[in-house]
Amino acid sequence: MIEWLSEVGVAVLLVLLIASMYAFHLSMTSLILARTEVEVVKFVAESGLTRTVLDLSDLYFARAKYLSKYNGTLGLRVLPALNITLSECCGRVRVHVRSWSGHVIPSLNFTLMRVVLGPDGVEEVESERGVVTDYCDTQVTYDESSLYVVLATYCKLACFEVFAPSGMLRSNYDPRSDELYNESDVLEVYAVLPFYERPFPIQFSKVGDHVRLRVERGTVAFVVVEEGGTYVVERFPLLRGGGGFRMELCKYVVCEYYTFMVMTGERS
Repeated sequence: MIEWLSEVGVAVLLVLLIASMYAFHLSMTSLILARTEVEVVKFVAESGLTRTVLDLSDLYFARAKYLSKYNGTLGLRVLPALNITLSECCGRVRVHVRSWSGHVIPSLNFTLMRVVLGPDGVEEVESERGVVTDYCDTQVTYDESSLYVVLATYCKLACFEVFAPSGMLRSNYDPRSDELYNESDVLEVYAVLPFYERPFPIQFSKVGDHVRLRVERGTVAFVVVEEGGTYVVERFPLLRGGGGFRMELCKYVVCEYYTFMVMTGERS
């Protein structure tokens, strides 16, 4: 009888031990989720990403807030609404457009612009319009040293992607004042607006060591010609890396004419 009671007692203790461990696991999981949710909510609230329609300066502010305060705990990506890529096919450009989850979206309108850049600025422009389902072969020349801009649209959704040679890219644009900083020898500036078939020159004025631009809404990049050559500046502050993280928030935001996808969550 005593042995039977002792066995029952041991079994009850084991059950209680397992139950306590499971409860501890649940409490720790809840604590982690609560902490993570608080961090994400704090970042979204402080950065202004609670809104759906943003100004360009709002996107820059959200990026600056993330890099200065939340980069250590959260990951962040700001991407075009659709995954637009290019590849080469028989010396021509093949345009690929899918959702970021890999789904094929039928019958998207696209515009492709190729800009050949030289030391004196824009030397040649090719453009083509069409309809893409997954991918579309174009007659535009494929050249890794050229600047390419792709616009994809469907009803009221529009998104773009800029493909520029890495050696030609600079990040010296201030959206608060529409200025290029640390520049004093600029000769000409072209705006790249993907709704148009070619870049067009814009007015600018020199203010000390800055160059103040007269920017048209929807401009996605600038081609800057200076005494030492030509370079490209992207206007919208996309974040493509962000490190590994568990996505806890995914939303679309609209800035000017374009739709972007914002993803954030706790770092893994």
